[in-house]
This record gives sequence, structure tokens and C-alpha cells, in this order.
Amino acid sequence: MSPPASSKPLTTKTFDGRQGDFCKDEILVRLIHFWEARNFRQGNALMGVELLLIDTNATTIQGFISANRLFRYKDKLKRNSIYKLSKFVSNPSKKLYRVASHKYGISFTDQTLFVAENAENSEIHTQQFRLRHFEDLASMVDKHTDLFDIV
Repeated sequence: MSPPASSKPLTTKTFDGRQGDFCKDEILVRLIHFWEARNFRQGNALMGVELLLIDTNATTIQGFISANRLFRYKDKLKRNSIYKLSKFVSNPSKKLYRVASHKYGISFTDQTLFVAENAENSEIHTQQFRLRHFEDLASMVDKHTDLFDIV
């Protein structure tokens, strides 16, 4: 059975131009990856789930679903799937453990809608790569800022 699709046409709004407040706009996104965020200083307690999302302009942004809201979304999270996202909060990006270059990140609220779309032909990229010189990486060692995959 395919995921349910909403009845509205696909949107072209993107993360660009979103600034530090509540966003009601629908944005079409692909969920690239997600992982649990745990507090190792407090018995490895689950804080929530971190998300890496990409929009139709190939803009990547880091998202967060807190542990107390996770029950609403956990079964919907599928890597490489397309979603309509709306009613979220846009905050300045995290200083520690950043995985996206965007100056803002998003947080899910009690009102956030994250609806799976049946959009196999979507032109949303499946990945976004940040290329860096070795000197740039060397200067960031042990600073706990950006997280990188090295190829």
C-alpha cells in the first residue's frame, strides 16, 4: 500500500526566506536521513530525533522532533520519502553538531503537519554534498561544530 497523498497540488515553497518564527507555509521536502539524539551525560536519555531534509531548491536544513512529540511522527519517518511539511518553528541553526549549512533549523511543534506524498517523479534531489578543503576540516577538529562524512 502506498503512503497517503494529500489532495492539494504539490507546493513550490522552499526553506529560503524562512526566518526565526512559526511557518504555516507548506514546503515539499525529502527526508534524507534521521537519527536519535541522546544525552550521554544523563544515562543516554533520548532527547529526540534529528532530521536532514532537502527542498525543491536543493536546500538542506536540519530538523528536530523532541522526544515528547516523537510518538506522532516515528512511524511516518522513512528515508528518501517525500513529505509536505507545515506549521513548524524556524530557529537559528545549532552551534554544536551541525549537519546542514542553512543558517536556520526547524523544530516540530504540537501543530506540525508532516504528511507523506506519493511523488516518485519529484525533482527533489536525494543528496546534497558540501565540499571542503582539507585545511578547512583540520581547523574544525575537536570543536564539536559541523559533522562531516569524509570520502
